[in-house]
Amino acid sequence: MYGYSVSCGYLADDSSYFSYETGYGRESDSLSFESSDDTSDSQQEPGLNPYIWTQRFAEYMEMDPCDAKYQGLSELGRDFGYASRMYAQVIISEIALTVKQKTYKPVDVGGLAGGQKYIIQGILFKLANEDDMYNKVKHSMKVASHELKGLMSYYCSTEDLKFPLMSVIDYRGWRVVAISLLPISNETLVYGSSDAGATIHKKDEQMNNIMRKSGQVMNIIPHICGNDAVEVYSACDIEGHKTEYGYYLIDYARVMPSQMMVRPSKHPIHLFELLRPELVIENDTPLNPDALVGFSVSDPDKKHHVAEIKRASEKLYKECTVRAAEVLMQETKYNPVKELHKCGINLRHMGFVRQLCTGNEYSSRVLLEEMVSRMLKDNLKEELRLCAKNHKTPMEAPYVNQCVMFFNRVFYSDVFWKETVKIKLEKKYEKSLFLHELDKKYDLRNSFHIHSVVEKLKDLIGLHTNDNISNLLESNEYILEADINSLNGRIKNMSFVDEARGILLGNKAEEKFGNEANRIYRLSIEMFEKATLSCTYSKDIYYEWGMVYVRMYKKFITFFDKRFIYRNALEKLERSYHLGNKKALSALIYILIEIHCQKRVVSTIIRSDSKTLEENHKKIMEQATTLLLFGEITKDTIEEYSKLGDFSGKHLGSLCSLLQYDNSDLFLGLMTDYCRNLTTLNIDFYFGTNIESLVKLASLTPNIQYLSVGYALLSDEILENAIEHWDYIEEIIFEDINILSRLPVKLNSTLKSLILSRCYIEDNFIKSMASFDALEKLILSECPLLTADVLGFISGKLPSLNEFAISSSTEYHTFHLPFLKNLNIHFDCRLDKTTITKLDLTGVFSLDDSTIKNIHLPNLEFFKVIISERQQEDLFLDKSIRSLVKRSKYINTLILINVCISRNTLNTIAKYLKNLQKFTGNNIIPGIWKISTLQYIHSISNQRDIQYKIPKGSTPLELVTTFILDETSINTDNLIEILNYLPNISILQITGCVQVEGRVMECIRKYDLESLILCKSSLISKQSIIDYFNSGNNESLKVVKLRNLSLSDDAVCSLSKCPNLEVINISHNDHVTCMSLQELLLSLPKLRTLSVLLCSGVSKEGIFNLRHSLNLKIYLSLSSKYKNLRFTGTDYGLRS
Repeated sequence: MYGYSVSCGYLADDSSYFSYETGYGRESDSLSFESSDDTSDSQQEPGLNPYIWTQRFAEYMEMDPCDAKYQGLSELGRDFGYASRMYAQVIISEIALTVKQKTYKPVDVGGLAGGQKYIIQGILFKLANEDDMYNKVKHSMKVASHELKGLMSYYCSTEDLKFPLMSVIDYRGWRVVAISLLPISNETLVYGSSDAGATIHKKDEQMNNIMRKSGQVMNIIPHICGNDAVEVYSACDIEGHKTEYGYYLIDYARVMPSQMMVRPSKHPIHLFELLRPELVIENDTPLNPDALVGFSVSDPDKKHHVAEIKRASEKLYKECTVRAAEVLMQETKYNPVKELHKCGINLRHMGFVRQLCTGNEYSSRVLLEEMVSRMLKDNLKEELRLCAKNHKTPMEAPYVNQCVMFFNRVFYSDVFWKETVKIKLEKKYEKSLFLHELDKKYDLRNSFHIHSVVEKLKDLIGLHTNDNISNLLESNEYILEADINSLNGRIKNMSFVDEARGILLGNKAEEKFGNEANRIYRLSIEMFEKATLSCTYSKDIYYEWGMVYVRMYKKFITFFDKRFIYRNALEKLERSYHLGNKKALSALIYILIEIHCQKRVVSTIIRSDSKTLEENHKKIMEQATTLLLFGEITKDTIEEYSKLGDFSGKHLGSLCSLLQYDNSDLFLGLMTDYCRNLTTLNIDFYFGTNIESLVKLASLTPNIQYLSVGYALLSDEILENAIEHWDYIEEIIFEDINILSRLPVKLNSTLKSLILSRCYIEDNFIKSMASFDALEKLILSECPLLTADVLGFISGKLPSLNEFAISSSTEYHTFHLPFLKNLNIHFDCRLDKTTITKLDLTGVFSLDDSTIKNIHLPNLEFFKVIISERQQEDLFLDKSIRSLVKRSKYINTLILINVCISRNTLNTIAKYLKNLQKFTGNNIIPGIWKISTLQYIHSISNQRDIQYKIPKGSTPLELVTTFILDETSINTDNLIEILNYLPNISILQITGCVQVEGRVMECIRKYDLESLILCKSSLISKQSIIDYFNSGNNESLKVVKLRNLSLSDDAVCSLSKCPNLEVINISHNDHVTCMSLQELLLSLPKLRTLSVLLCSGVSKEGIFNLRHSLNLKIYLSLSSKYKNLRFTGTDYGLRS
């Protein structure tokens, strides 16, 4: 603080005070209602230890973690808060009295800043008033609040300092800071300055080291101050004292750097408009808190430090506000103050954030409610201060009456909400209102909920009222004095108070069960929530909070949603880790293994070149692009995480999983206690991790059932040594495995599923499974060294096999692979397995009638063949397909793409396949009308001129709900006739049908479609599309894709008539602009995916406006200049 000590050295046996010299002269009583030089001694009982508060605090802080410690801290905080509030209310109530009339007399401890001082029962009280330094009371009050923020910054950055207790009390428009006395004097000052930089102390090396380390944690740069050019590691005018009890700091008001002024001001805003600690801590470079103050004139690097302050201030406007808007638009319930502070944003900049939330009604409303309530709070406080001048007696009725008059005057004035409030808001919060809200005819009450504003305002001024006061104001009824119970004010405590209560309650909940445990856990969570409101950058608070959630998860408190518990545990521990708490990393590992391994969620190893966690913790977090890096490849994993919640941006980009450092002792030590219950292991050796580590991992994980290994030179010996530790392997997935020649015999009785992808294995590998009686599933994908002999072996040696595929398709394995090349395998042997139900021959190079003829699978349910177009003319499978259908009567899914079949074969399919539900093939429309069981029809053209007329006597296919036409030669009349025979379509796709005209849009109005896809059908006019969507029968539509249709903005805007749309794709439409996209974003609240690929009419500037509109997943790829520009709804970052 400028030029005065927070606490003077009071001696119990001597009523004298140590007053420090200042560079500003003696304190001024400019705001006192009656100036007087009369001061008296503090109200302290003789013989009472004046430092009892500080000493008790230090004693509890030095205790090891236990319930007694947290119980003591909780009680101490409660007692100090009670005493501070009680005495502060007396001081403020008597503010208009003369010094002689006051119950507690002000004291002179030196210094101009800080207002009147009082010392009562070991507590120093500072009443913020209007002095010559800050000009206005509100500025002095702001500086007073910085005292608590500055103290918390040091409290969170070091354990080597001791601190006073501190509270900030707001009452009747005034603010008082209460600080416990410290055992300090002029003689104990060893660091900083007590005379505005005239003399700078740096006497004690240990204190210097403490301040240097604290500055590094807070991202404060060492800099030169004073005439003697002394290097300091903090604000120059902070004071460090060395006492027999330890090292103490005082004067915390200017711990953080000032924000660069946007425009000149007559007020000393560099003293109270400071940057948030969160912004300073996360800034790219350390900052100088004295850069904009006269203390560092002699610093040769001052210009550079000023430039860094300017850059950080610009970052606040350009980056922090954007990040805050993204966070707010993703959430549906939050505390805007807390979220803005976490992003490093001062509340005075809320207006800039709100401008970025255009289109998001909830965020815009919540921010406006916060600004309006705080603006009203300032106005009411000013009126309450004026009330003190008019009533010089310590009474409450005048202040209650003033509140009643204020509420009635403000909330029932149309002029106020149409004109006055807008001027006040724009003055306090720049850019706070949207353009339409600035109109003098617009009533601002239409933009927020009066109930919310009233409740916030009551909380901000500490007003206790009847429950129905908000309802009265909403219903335009005047409130009375009887509606207000009391004006108690508001108190802010140090975060340790609520943190200790939260920990203590969490420990107590461990001992309870049922509803009682639920209630105590809820109270614990509420305490941590309150603690983070006063300090959003404490790594210890978030760690303890996260561990409470971990214990809740293990105990599974049924009142809470388990997904909610899990999500919050990860979020709190992740934030603690980012704030520098290395203990949180072990907790994250615990969650990811102990919890997830019970759910068959793949656990993965993150590779790193560093050998210790300490050296590489930042890199670990950046590399962990998913919870299961390189391992999120199984359907089980995806399904499990989809149940747990949406982690796509908020968590998947920043959490770490299991760690492996090439068999380092550190890794093995972490793994030993956690891996005994692991059932799924997924290891990707793409980055060259030592493959022999697999054996050591196997020794730590005896209960593995599901194994996946990729990108490895995995030898027979290593695999056998690993398998020796595993007795329950049921599924193995190998990708890019090159050396193996056999599977260990130990697997013969347990292995049920084997998937091989891009593996250079030979026939002997498959033949080594001759005794594998339990194998039920075998997938071979792009294994080019296998020969035809494998098919004979499969046919005769694997009695339990019921699913077999030789395919380049991604449907039958869990790897996300590109479309693979054709397999060079010759089927020239008999395939006869009565248990096989699925067969996929996609990509088989030499497929002919003789191959199909040798397949005898009477229980076959799924059959798929896809032949490349270059083979189509050489292959004619008509007879063999007809023969297969007769032998396999239970087929329900038949996919024959580029397979030439005749109408006779179609008739055979209709006759024999009584269970056929899904049929995909070339030009199948003329022959499907006898297959009454169909539910899914997908007709693909083979470029032949086929007549699509429906045979006479055909009956409607009432079960068909999905109808897809893909590049067929059908014309409009044919299509309308077909649609008349498909009465219950819910999914319709017409792609590349160049003869289909807009008339078909009239025909499909009769359907309650859920999905409509039109693509590359140039004869479908824009007007027909507009007429369709304006017809009004579109409430069931959830997915619309209109690609390559030359659409314009008016056609796109017509989509806004479909209120339940979730997915829109209007790619490849050059005339679409940001105007229509904005209309969609504002009109469709359920919209989650918008694709505008290669829409050249969408500008880059438009994208930056659109990406803040709603919580969307927006894929944007523009012209060639911006073709790699992408946004996602949870991150909104640029992705290339």
